[in-house]
Amino acid sequence: MDATLITAHSDEQGAAATFKKGYGHHPLGAWCANTTESLAMPLRPGNAGSNTVSDHIRVLDDAIAQLPASYRRKILIRVDGAGATHDLMTHLERLNRTRRNVRFTVGWTITDADETAIARLPETAWTDSLGQDGTATTGQAHTAELTGLDQRLDNWNTGLRLIVRRTRPSARHAKNRTALERSTGWRYAIVATDIGRLGRVAGSHQPQWLDALHRAHAQPATEDTRSPDASPDVTRQPRQPQTRAADGRVQKPRPGGVGLALDGPLAQSAELRTFNP
Repeated sequence: MDATLITAHSDEQGAAATFKKGYGHHPLGAWCANTTESLAMPLRPGNAGSNTVSDHIRVLDDAIAQLPASYRRKILIRVDGAGATHDLMTHLERLNRTRRNVRFTVGWTITDADETAIARLPETAWTDSLGQDGTATTGQAHTAELTGLDQRLDNWNTGLRLIVRRTRPSARHAKNRTALERSTGWRYAIVATDIGRLGRVAGSHQPQWLDALHRAHAQPATEDTRSPDASPDVTRQPRQPQTRAADGRVQKPRPGGVGLALDGPLAQSAELRTFNP
């Protein structure tokens, strides 16, 4: 699950000012990594919050409802840092049923307490992280277990683990480094997960494996962007026409209005507007 911003070039229905001083929509989407299909994506107003729990829960429940019943027994849910809220993680835990096993990885917003825990990690705790092909990223990125050192976990769900990753900051991130990152020369990111070990999956308890698992985001399939993308942020860039069209196909008709059922070239180029019957 991830959100993105879509710029509106006209006065569209639901468009509003965004937190990046633009104008448009702020959809929150859920994709199926196995098939790269979009399962749910409400076209929210541009001023919709990034970590609004009710929106996350609604999109998540709608996405699971899209799956055939036989494929809901084992589900892995991955959410970016906006999902690191108590209510969403509690909801994720409650999704478990007698015949349904739900596990999750969620991006974690780093605070001073987290950086204090990171600073306490000995150099020997860091190991090379893994690329998506399973090979070690020698010297380029490292991961470590932070669970036992971070006191923030005392106020969160039982059984939650924190996996920290460090990489060399790019020029884009150089300006926003914290005091710790400037002193160490590394940029840090943390993932929270409830995965202790996945049955019959060798190494699934290792920090390197869990870090790679979280970064393997689904890629939305479009007619002209079907080649693999190595970027961990591919879900942040769905094509604007396809996003609008997908939202139009799943929305119910508004009272007094008409619903959309577009497909093909028209669906890729059409823009949503208020319809008058």
